[in-house]
Amino acid sequence: GVKVVDNTEWYVACTVNKPSLEGLKKGSKIGLRLKNMGNENVDAYIYNISDMTNDSSVVTIKINHNIDEFYKHRYVEMDIIKNQFKGFLVPTKSLVEKEDLVGVYIIKSGIVRFIPVKILFSDSSNALVTNLENNETTVISAGAYKIKHYDEVITTTKRVKENQYIVNH
Repeated sequence: GVKVVDNTEWYVACTVNKPSLEGLKKGSKIGLRLKNMGNENVDAYIYNISDMTNDSSVVTIKINHNIDEFYKHRYVEMDIIKNQFKGFLVPTKSLVEKEDLVGVYIIKSGIVRFIPVKILFSDSSNALVTNLENNETTVISAGAYKIKHYDEVITTTKRVKENQYIVNH
């Protein structure tokens, strides 16, 4: 790769193979994880993508963040992050379906509550979920509960019912 240094902008050029180019286009916002610089994450933009040569292209990335001592590194190991999702990581076994909605049971003030969620990503053991917005379903009322940080998600869903009291000993 090649780096060009400007007072306010950094440019990084790297070769990217054809399968990894999917979803990248000129001007799109991406993230970079700079591995040999303490795994620092920075926002960046695709500045240019060259024509395909030997199943790869040169991708030029523009960074407009101040990165301490970036200029001292001739080679930078980095990951290109195409998409980022924010949500709550829950075990897949905690997901339940109720009235055509997928959700989780959580304990709020000692009572089991059903919280409808939207699944952003799922694999065999975990799912990344987020709260449903009011416009995503007509079933959610204004007083509906939402999942929050540090809520206790119930993983043994067959052993509880909604509105059941849970007593901690």
